[in-house]
Amino acid sequence: MDINSENLILQGGEVKHKNANFEEVMGRLKQALGVSQDKVLALKLGMKPSTFAERKRGGKAGVPSIPTDRVLELAKLESLNPAWVFDGKEPMRMGEAEAEFERKLSVIRHATELAQRVPGLSEEERSIVQEVIIGVDACSEVQVRSALSRCMGVARMSDFFTVKNYENGDGATGVVGNVNDRGAESVAFNFHWIQTSLGLSPDDLILMDVRGDSMSPTMNCGDCVLLDAKINKLISEGVYAVSVGGAVLIKRIRIKNSGTVVAMADNPKYGDEVIAQDELERLKVIGRVVWHGRKL
Repeated sequence: MDINSENLILQGGEVKHKNANFEEVMGRLKQALGVSQDKVLALKLGMKPSTFAERKRGGKAGVPSIPTDRVLELAKLESLNPAWVFDGKEPMRMGEAEAEFERKLSVIRHATELAQRVPGLSEEERSIVQEVIIGVDACSEVQVRSALSRCMGVARMSDFFTVKNYENGDGATGVVGNVNDRGAESVAFNFHWIQTSLGLSPDDLILMDVRGDSMSPTMNCGDCVLLDAKINKLISEGVYAVSVGGAVLIKRIRIKNSGTVVAMADNPKYGDEVIAQDELERLKVIGRVVWHGRKL
């Protein structure tokens, strides 16, 4: 059971009951709680006895003021029927099932209010926030884990970014192109995945298409690779995209102790290209390959 909401008004920033009588309401609370003194009831309501006494006197206007919010909270805590507390309507106490229902309803209302306070959330995200709060209140590991697992499936456009495409990249030979944002031909990646799985900054990435079969079977013609363009020199062995004498190559690079660089193909039908130390100035590093993907 619940108090008739039509009798509740907002006045001076405080919820008040239009028809309730101060002495009658406090008398019923004393009866239900088994107390007789105002100061004891004040403490039960979470008020200072002096504040309770001032409300009872009614201040300058001489009209007693019921602390409605505190009375409702105390009634909920003690499983009292709010309609009985304010209006004397039986029964005095709610049954356990009703009390639990009211408590859960209150939690849901509070969870809804909290979720609505956060700007920019989708309806699905608000639903997840509500479910987590309700699950925590119920100490339900299953419910909380269920809500958190739903988080993994919630994605927004703001969670993604577009990687620029290096035009005319070739896995064997090709013409050096420029980095262009090619709209629909670019690929979107998830910020969180790039930062946590690859440990990279989105600003440092370039996408390149593989042309030719020199790196097959590791990378086939038509695959795409992500390059870490922050790495613009050979720092260790690995797979790099490089420009050599006007040709763009994706090769496995090995650096010898002598300083000589060997550009190797994974496809055995292609030979290695050896670049002597005094010829390295003609080699430009576009970036190191950090990921590659392909269509099935």
